[in-house]
Amino acid sequence: MFANLVRGLFGGDTLSRGDADDRKRRKTSHRRLRFEGCEERRLLTVTINWANPVLTLTSDGASDAVSVLGRATYVDIFVNNNFQARLQTANANNVNEIRFNGGGGTDSLTVQGIQPTGTLAIGSLGNALAGVENLTVVNGNNLTIHNGADPLNFGTSKFNGTLTVTSGGSLTQTGALTVTGTATFTVTGAGSDITLDNAANNFNNTVAITASGAGQDVALRDVNGIVLANVNVGGNLSIVANNNSTKRVAIAQTGASAVTVGGSTSLTVGSASTITLNNTGNDFHGAGGSLAVTAGANATLRDAGALNLGASNLTGNLTVTAGGDVTDAGNLVVGKVASFTVPAGFDIALDEANNDFGTVAATATGGGASVTINDLNALVLGPISTTDLTVTTDGAITQKAALSVTGTAAFTAGPLNDITLNKSTNDFNVVHIVSADDVNLRDSNNIQIAPDGGTSTVSGDLTVTAGGAITDGTGNVLATAGKTTLKGTAITLDSATNNFNELAITSGTNVSIQDADALILAASKISGTLAVQTGGELSQSGALSVKSGTTTLVAGANNVVLNHAGNDFQTVVITSAGDVALRDLNAVVLGASNVTGDLTVQANLNASNRLAISQSAPITVGGSTTLEAGSKSTITLNNAGNELHGGAGNVSVVGGGSVTLRDATAVRLGASTLTGNLSVTSGGDVTQDGPLAIAKTATFAAGANNITLDDADNDFGALAVTSAANVTVNDKNALILGASSVTNALAVTTNGAITQSGPLAIGGTATLSAGAANDIVLLNAANDFSSVGVGSGRNVALRDANAVDLALATISGTLGVTADGDITDSGALDVAGKATLKAGPLNDITLDETNNNLGEVAVVSALNVVLVNSDALILAASTISGTLDVTLGAGASGGITQSGALAVVGTATFDAPGNEITLTNSANNFSTVAIITATNASLRDINAIELGSAADGLTVTGDLAVTAGGAITDGGTLDVGGLTTLATSPLANITLDTAANAFAGAVSIASANHVALNAAGGLVLGASTISGALSVTLAGVGDLTQVGALTVAGTTTLNALATNNIDLSDPGNNFAAVSVVSGNNVTLADANDVDLGAMTVAGALSVSANGSITDSGVLSVAGDSTFKADADGDASGDIVLNSVSSFTGALSVQGGVNVQIYNNIATRLGNLFATGDLTITGNDDLDNGPWGGPYGIVSVVGNVKLDIGANDMSLNQNGWSYGTLTLICGTLTPLP
Repeated sequence: MFANLVRGLFGGDTLSRGDADDRKRRKTSHRRLRFEGCEERRLLTVTINWANPVLTLTSDGASDAVSVLGRATYVDIFVNNNFQARLQTANANNVNEIRFNGGGGTDSLTVQGIQPTGTLAIGSLGNALAGVENLTVVNGNNLTIHNGADPLNFGTSKFNGTLTVTSGGSLTQTGALTVTGTATFTVTGAGSDITLDNAANNFNNTVAITASGAGQDVALRDVNGIVLANVNVGGNLSIVANNNSTKRVAIAQTGASAVTVGGSTSLTVGSASTITLNNTGNDFHGAGGSLAVTAGANATLRDAGALNLGASNLTGNLTVTAGGDVTDAGNLVVGKVASFTVPAGFDIALDEANNDFGTVAATATGGGASVTINDLNALVLGPISTTDLTVTTDGAITQKAALSVTGTAAFTAGPLNDITLNKSTNDFNVVHIVSADDVNLRDSNNIQIAPDGGTSTVSGDLTVTAGGAITDGTGNVLATAGKTTLKGTAITLDSATNNFNELAITSGTNVSIQDADALILAASKISGTLAVQTGGELSQSGALSVKSGTTTLVAGANNVVLNHAGNDFQTVVITSAGDVALRDLNAVVLGASNVTGDLTVQANLNASNRLAISQSAPITVGGSTTLEAGSKSTITLNNAGNELHGGAGNVSVVGGGSVTLRDATAVRLGASTLTGNLSVTSGGDVTQDGPLAIAKTATFAAGANNITLDDADNDFGALAVTSAANVTVNDKNALILGASSVTNALAVTTNGAITQSGPLAIGGTATLSAGAANDIVLLNAANDFSSVGVGSGRNVALRDANAVDLALATISGTLGVTADGDITDSGALDVAGKATLKAGPLNDITLDETNNNLGEVAVVSALNVVLVNSDALILAASTISGTLDVTLGAGASGGITQSGALAVVGTATFDAPGNEITLTNSANNFSTVAIITATNASLRDINAIELGSAADGLTVTGDLAVTAGGAITDGGTLDVGGLTTLATSPLANITLDTAANAFAGAVSIASANHVALNAAGGLVLGASTISGALSVTLAGVGDLTQVGALTVAGTTTLNALATNNIDLSDPGNNFAAVSVVSGNNVTLADANDVDLGAMTVAGALSVSANGSITDSGVLSVAGDSTFKADADGDASGDIVLNSVSSFTGALSVQGGVNVQIYNNIATRLGNLFATGDLTITGNDDLDNGPWGGPYGIVSVVGNVKLDIGANDMSLNQNGWSYGTLTLICGTLTPLP
């Protein structure tokens, strides 16, 4: 409706409908109305209420477009572009809140220039916008917007500060939003969305979104980059940012924020822009949703759970980190590097057929984890670490970083595309080539290049380089149409269905190859073994070098042609073949072979003086055998199972030097003279009917048969018996025995020395006779004799790899025996010189024949050693890891002595009836020494020593002297009829604490640290110096006395029966502290101060010192106690006995300076003499004698104090002298 209004100037605070009539009715003295004219005005339907600082707008009609314009001194309000009112008391700075309640139709609000100091609220909590469909803010600062349940649309707006929007309805826009500060948008109504996708939006600070209800979608767009704070979307999230800009971070998030999306997420930025959403709390989609980057350069994405990638297109890099599986729901196009990381046990599956990556890197480790990658073009693999890897492309597959696949890596590139994965740091387990042209694989360790039961197909060449083994699977097929080149350690491609064309091994240790049909071997170098099995002919196109192992060839009925002049085999085994031609640049060894046709072997053709052709196992040839070697080379084919030709064939040696052949029947040798070697192997006996003159070595093998070469004119340079039952050999000169194995007896008789060049294994008795002037030296470490007898010989040296028995022997010189087992004797040994025995630290030596006559014996090494000798015995330097038992015969003319140091780990037991034992070498190292019987015994040990054993003890009828570098202990009872002298390091202990020990003479300790002595009866201590403690225990009847001064730096502890006396009264004693565990009368003397430890004395105690007497323990003395601290009369020693002691008898002090004594029981004073003060303290009654005397006399130069507290005191003071007398007691009674 319209009305005619008078236009004029007036002031008012509140305007509403009908205000024109009110103005005409008002009459005030201070206002004058000036008529200017009339204009046509629209009658408006908006009510305005201004109550500073809140402006309330209410519309109750049709659609209203309300504009609020702030000025420095007023606020104008327009409705539907018509001036409504001017608020003179409001201005741009004092309006803090604008409330608008819309009516019917479509209402809108535009706010311009309202900039309060704090935050402008458009709507508020409890006063939200209602019925307002559109909102525009022009040039606002900090704003909070509360909208009700209705949708709210933003017009073009600019916020120079922060923006916080809370709405119950959806948020949309028809104009761009520019927000300088943080922007926060929250929608709460069910089904309410946020759609702020204007291309000109510019959020300069962070954007936070809350639209967490189910199905609530959010769409954001920013002309520049956008930084996300916390985003929580229940439906789908779409963000477009920086779409037309380059080389900028377009979408990012704050450090502690998270993006949570219940539906799907779509991100779009400029082609050179970056997305970085790398916070750990992100969750980009819900069940059935995905995350898509529809455009951009680089994207870094992190999801706390599984991540499903929708169709994405990036010109740069994609980095994805997920807390669960990574999958794809659309094609992924990444121009550069796509990197994916999931925790252990989760998978990465990027198997969309039209994916197109530049490079892919992935980490998915743990049991069962896998990575699957599909690419419609060529693909470069970056670093990948996973359990199983599957890569499928329509182009080449290459790499730029190491691949680590602990399970199976499967690659499909198509039959026309190459696979090049040759990084040296690759670590595959199983590689499956589904299809490819040329393939180049490299692995830092082991690799399997075909899966179990699977097929790997290479239409071109295959190259595999490994730092470890190269293998194929079980029941697989590896098919290579071109050349296969392998380099690794062990190479095993032994599936029967493999099908190679040409194969080269550039490097390998042990190699095993199987091919279903013919195979060509190209130039190859193998450091170990080579095994080749083919279903067709086996030939070669280059030289084969098998440096150290066996070459095994299996060709069935097909031919083997390996006759290249550069071949270098070691051992060749031909399991099956038709005709075979082999050639070797050097020597060749033929292993077990079965050739149904002809065998031709050429070896070492240009060399001389070398073994050219030999064998390691039987050879069976159905046709003929042709052998060729250098003119001075050797051919040795001596296997017992050889069948070197068939019925119509023969064995030919085209060239060669020495030849050794084996015959299946017996061999008889006539007179023969050879300048080289003779090797004869027979299936029966070997005998002779004429002399044999062999300048070098004659080798014989007869299996279980005998060899009898007993012609007196035989002259061998050396003789070896590879096998035989019994062997008899005569030689008119010296003889060298080569490596020999004889089941039973060996008898060798010569007129010269008997030596050896190889080990001898003799199952029976070896009887050696070289004459009394000739030596026998059989020192090979591998010798294995059962028993050895010497009929005659000068110096004899024997060695055995196991145990050896010495039979009857007569030796005019020395005997040396070394064995790796026990050494025993079964006959008397008569050795004029020194016998040296070595059995090893784990084996025994037992030479216990009573008629042995050994002058001197040295044991280099043995476990337990037993030596029985009929006469005196000298022990040379010996090392024994077990026990030593030496026994002399009853009629021996001398004792047991030594010429070198003895080292015995176990117990050394000596028995020298009627003779002495003198083992005083300073380097001796015993563990335990037991003596069955001897007169005098002198022992020395560089370390600790134990005397006596539990079984045998130590019995010496005379003196015992022991010197050790370590502790001296006893392991059994010691019975010494004479003096005992013990010496060890000042830091080492002596512990002879067996209760049954018996020392008839004095025991002297020359030096030791702590000393413990036990004796079954009395004990006399000789002069001793002890740097630690001394403990003496007497288990039976007998006193403890001394015949020399004792110096003990530590505590001396004495323990005797309560009926036994202890008398250590030598004035030269120097104790530190003395304790008495038990004793009858105890007498102690000390040249210096002495401390009394705990004492229990059944009789009297007398202590004399040339210094002070103190106590550190409680004294319990049943008899009288006498102390003298002034033995030399120089008045220099105090007596201080303050422990809670018990002195039952009379307490006497014969000398001292200041005296302090405490008695915990009744005290009886004897004579007390002191040059200083005297203090007696007690805990019971005190007297100085029985009634009627005699009475103790007190003679003290200083003061006397007797203090017994409240107890009674009875004294006779006649003859007392003192300075002052202090008596503290309950009752004092004079004694008559």
